[in-house]
Amino acid sequence: MSSASRGGSRLVAPGEPIGVIEEFNPGEGVYVDENGLLRPEIMGLLRVDTVRHTVSVAPLRIRYLPPPKQGDVVLGIVTNVRHDLIIVEIHAKVLITKGVPSIAGEYKGKLTGAIPISQIADERIDDTYNYFRLGDLIVARTLNSTNPYTLSTREPQLGVVYAECAKCGGPLKPVSNRVMQCTHCGNRERRKVSTLAGHRGLAEGVKWWLLVTHT
Repeated sequence: MSSASRGGSRLVAPGEPIGVIEEFNPGEGVYVDENGLLRPEIMGLLRVDTVRHTVSVAPLRIRYLPPPKQGDVVLGIVTNVRHDLIIVEIHAKVLITKGVPSIAGEYKGKLTGAIPISQIADERIDDTYNYFRLGDLIVARTLNSTNPYTLSTREPQLGVVYAECAKCGGPLKPVSNRVMQCTHCGNRERRKVSTLAGHRGLAEGVKWWLLVTHT
């Protein structure tokens, strides 16, 4: 069943298959590829008109938030892994309500954070590469209120929420709180895995990460 056939409104990325020409006509922000598949031209919200049998994509109206405050949980990308420090590009605020995460909004401008080795995990750390790697999408807690931010991932719900295989580039899925496995080739890699990894509430953040890193 295509995305359009399921109806509703959800975030879609450019080029993602959302339907077939036999079912729906392309509306604003949608094109038809050579195989008759309907695909978004832009990142936005999928709209399905079941009366006119049309699908369209509405551009996102980005809600920029004020800079993070101490204690906020943020979503970011690992941009550098050092022996004593992890550097992170901060993207969005994450709300966690009764263990359920959601993206509260995006931060404007370039925000940078650093995770000292003492704040990575509640255990002795000999090699930071076994906890985070370049390009990992993570959630972390801010320990101050100014940019650049000091971050912590010591709590179980903090850490890597999405990563890709070093061998084949396939997505990694959590096996435990310290191991992720590639869904394509079966390769296993060590990480500091968040208990929120794979949660639907972070799907928008993962799509943003894929858009930023693969276009």
